[in-house]
Amino acid sequence: MSAAPVSRKRIAGEARSFVWKALRHMGRLDDDDYLACLAPDAVDPTRGAQSLLNELLTAAELAEALDTPAARRWALEHQRLVRDRQPPEQELVRQLDLAGPGRARALLLYAAVRMRRPSVVIETGCFTGWDTSIVLLALTRNAHGHLYTLDLPGYSAGGKDNAAFRASLPCGGLPRDLSPGFLVPRTLRRRWTLRLGDARDLLPALLSELGKPVDFFFHDSEHSYGHMMWEYTTVAPHLAPGAVLASDDLSFNTAFWDFCRGFGLERMLHRSNANVGATLWPG
Repeated sequence: MSAAPVSRKRIAGEARSFVWKALRHMGRLDDDDYLACLAPDAVDPTRGAQSLLNELLTAAELAEALDTPAARRWALEHQRLVRDRQPPEQELVRQLDLAGPGRARALLLYAAVRMRRPSVVIETGCFTGWDTSIVLLALTRNAHGHLYTLDLPGYSAGGKDNAAFRASLPCGGLPRDLSPGFLVPRTLRRRWTLRLGDARDLLPALLSELGKPVDFFFHDSEHSYGHMMWEYTTVAPHLAPGAVLASDDLSFNTAFWDFCRGFGLERMLHRSNANVGATLWPG
C-alpha cells in the first residue's frame, strides 16, 4: 500500500517555514544597531546599550525577586539554580544570561523601553513574571508609563486543551499553588495591571477601555499561527505611530514574518537570539 500523496499546501507550508527559519538568522543586528532601530527617536539617545544592561545587572529589585521562597523553590525544581545557593547578585547574572539569548530580551524589554519611554505597554503572557519584572523595572526607572499584562494561567495539570498553548508553557506549566507573575517584586507593581483570562476576550476589551494608542506591544502567549496573527492584527489599529510590536518564539511558525510582509514592515532581530524580534508600526 502506497503512502498518501503529500498535499501541495503542506509542501508549500513547509517550504515557507524553512525559508523563514533561515531568514531569522540573516541580517541580525548588534547591540547599538538594534537599539537604534527600535528607538530611532529616543528621548535620550546618548544612553548606550551596555550602560542600560549594567542597570539590569545591578538592579536590587530583580536580585531580591530571585531570592524569595517561591522563586528559590521554582528555580531548584527546574534546575535553574545550583543546590549550593549563590548570592542573589550572582543568580541575577545567571538568570539574565546577557552573554547568551537573554541579551536580546534584555535589550528589547529593558533598554528599548528605557529609551523610548512608552506610556502604554501591553504584554500577553506572564507565566512567572520575569519578563514582566524587567519591563516594570524600566517603567519605574523612567517614572513614566503603565504595563497591562493579560494571562491565561498555564498550570501543570488541566487548563486549556490546546497543543500550541501547552507548547508555550516552560517546564510543563506553573504549580497550582503559584500565581502568574509570582516573581514580580512588590516594589514594581504600582505601574502594573494584571488581568487573567483568554486574550481573545481580554485584549479587545482592554483596547476599547484604554481609548488611547498603544506604544509597545509584546506577544508571549499562545504560539499557534492563528493566535499570533490574531493578536498582531487586533492590536495593529491601536498602535501609536512608530510603536514597537514585539514577539517571542518566532520559530514556532511564520506568523510574524507573514504579518510584517503583509504590511511592508522591517523585521528587527538581535544577533544573540533569532527567536525574539520586533518591528515598528509605520507613522
